Amino acid sequence: MFNYGEGYGTIKGIVQTLGIPLRLVPPSEWTKVLHKGVSRGTAKEKSKEAAGLLFPKEDFMRSPRCKKQDEGLIDAVLITEFGVREQSGRV
Repeated sequence: MFNYGEGYGTIKGIVQTLGIPLRLVPPSEWTKVLHKGVSRGTAKEKSKEAAGLLFPKEDFMRSPRCKKQDEGLIDAVLITEFGVREQSGRV
């Protein structure tokens, strides 16, 4: 945990030094936007469906040998999509 916190602090310091605006977005905010129009299910199921709708050509597998989609990769892509929409004023 200490290494994670140290890395987070380093990145946050670099971003602030460069004058890049930083806003921490809770999952409830980005999922509310990106889960619109997605059928019922758990949050992970909704994220998988949303990612599939937004990026139909991606399989979200960590490697060719994987049998299940990587939930962390799906979340990362959706968070990035939220950031792109927010920067373009589409949120």
